[in-house]
Amino acid sequence: YSVAKSGLVSYIANGENPIVPTQIGVGVTGAGKEGVGYAVVKQKCNTVKSYKQGGNQPWANDIYDDSKDSIWEKGCALTAMAMAMTTLGDTINPGELNEWMKERGFKDGGFDGQNVNWYAISKHSQDKIVVNPVKDNKDSFGDASKATKLNTLDGSIENCKLVIVKVANNKTGRNHWVLVHSKNSSGDYLISDPGSRVYSKLSNYKNLFWDYIIVNKK
Repeated sequence: YSVAKSGLVSYIANGENPIVPTQIGVGVTGAGKEGVGYAVVKQKCNTVKSYKQGGNQPWANDIYDDSKDSIWEKGCALTAMAMAMTTLGDTINPGELNEWMKERGFKDGGFDGQNVNWYAISKHSQDKIVVNPVKDNKDSFGDASKATKLNTLDGSIENCKLVIVKVANNKTGRNHWVLVHSKNSSGDYLISDPGSRVYSKLSNYKNLFWDYIIVNKK
């Protein structure tokens, strides 16, 4: 870094240090001419851990919270949480997270009735992973005209944050949660889907989402 900082390159992203997409000047010399070119530097983000809520997963038939439903049937949000937590260094699978939340009251990270408690992410990681903000648009769910603007994701993704979003199941219309983790060069928002579908893009859900939760390392 000391060598890099002595020249026009003021910072180098090595995959570990946080850096937002930044344009930096690069000195160029040759054939008696001098000039400054530009390069855009981005941090290498975490490799996303993908879990499925059902299928042949060992937790698929575990009872979700104190309901009568299994994680396979009801655990999409729970599974998305476990994916985000593991990706950011707090290794835990959906079955383990389900049991951990069952044993605690709401203030300590336990379930919110039969809904997940998003702040369990912070509680379990001992505040090494933060959740902010939680945006809840329950009254607008399913109304495409009131969906959250797609570019809301950009700032978080550019800074290697993860975003858990509520989408509509294409077959049933019921709510479903997926993890948005990056954006490719074609402008597609890439997801890890805890459901049985082989979906990898938010466009598989018509690029529509309502509630969202931003998750990142502190």
